[in-house]
Amino acid sequence: YIGTSNKKSAITPVLEAEGLRIDNRKILDATISEDKKVLLEIIEKIENTRPDKIVFVDDSLEQLKLVPHIGTRMLASWGYVIKGDLQQAKKLGIAIATKDNVGHLLQELSSSSDFK
Repeated sequence: YIGTSNKKSAITPVLEAEGLRIDNRKILDATISEDKKVLLEIIEKIENTRPDKIVFVDDSLEQLKLVPHIGTRMLASWGYVIKGDLQQAKKLGIAIATKDNVGHLLQELSSSSDFK
């Protein structure tokens, strides 16, 4: 699943460029809610899963700090991120995703038994 405050039409080309194919029905966008906590709760209910089984990638450190109970949090370094955000994320144990490594990190997590 992808929960975004953007629109599906903006997200899909980026995913395809990275070789990631996601069912369009599993992209929850701003037409559902712009509140990412709400989108995460919807995913939990649909999948009947726990928060610690979710991977949350965002380009806002503040958004990531709002959900400390989520299993894996990644700061997308290509967005609205400054050097201080990267340093603080590391201190908080939040992984740093780059355009070069995000596909690999997500594929690695998806093959982990912790996230099946």
